[in-house]
Amino acid sequence: MFRPWVPYFILNFLLCSFPVFCTDTYMSHPRIWTIAYGFTFSNVVCRLMINQMSSTRCNLIEPPLIPLFLMWFLSVVVGVNPGNVLTLYSVFSMCSFFHYAYVVINDLCDHLNICAFSITSTRR
Repeated sequence: MFRPWVPYFILNFLLCSFPVFCTDTYMSHPRIWTIAYGFTFSNVVCRLMINQMSSTRCNLIEPPLIPLFLMWFLSVVVGVNPGNVLTLYSVFSMCSFFHYAYVVINDLCDHLNICAFSITSTRR
């Protein structure tokens, strides 16, 4: 019953605690943090929606949360430059979201036997 909430709470804990521990980075790069939060949130929520629509059990740890934890650990615990780590993670989160969207669109097109973004309705 509360299984879909676990990835959401992990996401919010990791990304909302980042500005608490790395205040200077957050104050100097708020847009990068917002982009990272937005794309990671979208990726996790899309995965949860696909699981709900296909009646499959959702994962407790979604794949986008693993690099997020790595980013948080490197910035907060190890002390690597948080600005560089946050920028790298933002680029990674954008790429992983677009990759996931591409995979979902291709799977739906294969299932429906259509081509995405084309005028004809049958696949050749």
